[in-house]
Amino acid sequence: MAVAPEDLLRLLLLLTVIGMATLALLYLRQRRMPPLDALAWVLLAVLLPILGPIVVIAMRPGRPASRGFPRPARVVPGQHSRKTAKHPF
Repeated sequence: MAVAPEDLLRLLLLLTVIGMATLALLYLRQRRMPPLDALAWVLLAVLLPILGPIVVIAMRPGRPASRGFPRPARVVPGQHSRKTAKHPF
């Protein structure tokens, strides 16, 4: 049973759109935001087929949900890290 090349391309495009939407939805599950904001981002990811998931992930809506992972310490410009030796020699 041979599959026409155009049917194969349509199938691959459909799988790509579904995969990208799934990635965007999984990403949105990790963000904290009000329900209406979350609904708007989900609709954007689902209704705008290729560009929607990319925009959702790139815009990073809401705040990250803390899951108990330690955050790396931020170093303020001009401030030395604790790992830096006081005497370079």
